[in-house]
Amino acid sequence: MKFLCFFIFISQAFFSQYSERKIKTDSSEIQIIKNSKYKIWEEKLNDKDYIIHKSWFINDTTKVSSEGIMDKYHRTISWKEYNENGDWLYSRDYKNGKCIINKSLYPYHQLFETMKRKADELIEKAYGTEFLANYVRFECDGNAYKKQLIEWNDGTKFYSSKYVGSWTEPLKAKPDQFNFKYAVKVSDSDWKSDMIGIELDSLGNYVVNNDLVGIYGFEDVKLKDKKFKINNSESYNIAITKGLNKRNKLNHFLDWEKINSKDFYSGRFIFSITELIKIENYKKFNRTGKVYKFNVYVFNPWTGEFIEKKKMKSVSESERNSGMSTGLIPDND
Repeated sequence: MKFLCFFIFISQAFFSQYSERKIKTDSSEIQIIKNSKYKIWEEKLNDKDYIIHKSWFINDTTKVSSEGIMDKYHRTISWKEYNENGDWLYSRDYKNGKCIINKSLYPYHQLFETMKRKADELIEKAYGTEFLANYVRFECDGNAYKKQLIEWNDGTKFYSSKYVGSWTEPLKAKPDQFNFKYAVKVSDSDWKSDMIGIELDSLGNYVVNNDLVGIYGFEDVKLKDKKFKINNSESYNIAITKGLNKRNKLNHFLDWEKINSKDFYSGRFIFSITELIKIENYKKFNRTGKVYKFNVYVFNPWTGEFIEKKKMKSVSESERNSGMSTGLIPDND
């Protein structure tokens, strides 16, 4: 009982630190949030399609923690971060995928950059200089790890990877394992994040990732001219000849399809058009769910050629305090 009372006391103390206030003016809507770490100010201007964000450390509200601009859907356009000493850490331009780091505050960042260049070289090796320059960009998505030896009570020993920081977070120790993710451009303005994943060891050697559902691996493209030739309009027209109904809800996207996990070349890029054809509701015990059924039209983005039409589905399920959802999975019903 003493423990329960103590837990309730701590919980009440924690939640009592949170407050939220909204203010409307003639020109904007302002939201002010306070929690245990930050005071956050977000102002949406009535005559603009963006939101101004600014936050301060709650223990010293004279020191800025972050400041940035988001669009009306809360998607970040630009961002700056500071530490509790008031030092600028980094700035990010999300629209153009650029990031500037205050390297004086980032231990081992030079090593991180060296490894990132090795990752770039792997992309160039697989897809060529033009593809790397025009279709790929690094969006500051890099993580670093350090191997550590773990020993159980029975004497069993194994190595585990300890997270030590990221491209925008100062590293806590010298890493010996690196992970990079890249966005890939489908068309002039359509970038898809997390489309190329690369893992390197302490020497910069490529590590084959065994994650069959991940984005790690390369495609063995036989074409001399390695660039995407997919055209949205042409793809939709081809899909119509295969049965697509334009009155249904449609979507299109670039995806990575893993084929095996043992080789450098272990998958392929595909361009998919999804056609929502049915929604099924169900109830299972105290959980409710929906099954979304799709026709999926798959294309080769390098050539624009139609590959196949297949049936896929996604499932979302929830109850009072929990829920789950899947991405597209085969529909074998």
